[in-house]
Amino acid sequence: MPRPTPWGRSARFRRTVAAVSIAALLVAACGSPGPSPAPSASPASALSPAPASSAATSTPAGPSVNPSPSLSPASASPAASPAAPVDEAAVYRQIEDQVIALRGLPAKQRLEPTILDEAQLRVRIEAQFRAENPPAEIAASQATLVAMGLLPAGTSLADL
Repeated sequence: MPRPTPWGRSARFRRTVAAVSIAALLVAACGSPGPSPAPSASPASALSPAPASSAATSTPAGPSVNPSPSLSPASASPAASPAAPVDEAAVYRQIEDQVIALRGLPAKQRLEPTILDEAQLRVRIEAQFRAENPPAEIAASQATLVAMGLLPAGTSLADL
């Protein structure tokens, strides 16, 4: 009887390889060389398109839309600060209008966004993770990552 290869246990092997790959990617992606610079404009003004130049509007190919956001000092209001409240639904509608203009197609249906704060988003992501990752798979992936030296012993993969 031939000896089974790692590929013979394909489902578990593939899950383990996928988990290790994802963990390695997350470790690499989460490392930051330093703090990121503070934004120079408010989020609402950063999303407003820059005025189109006369050369861009005179092209015969069709309507011209400038998809580049403008971060010029003229578009940033001096009263706006990073702590100023932002109407997320208005920002969403502005982005939606820009997408409609860029595509040149009307929206089949206008949707009202569900705005989540950080705590609500965390609850949703954690619930989705628990639903998609049974405890046995998490434990197997944790054991593999510890054995490979990618996760310190005693660290709970589920708690990360």
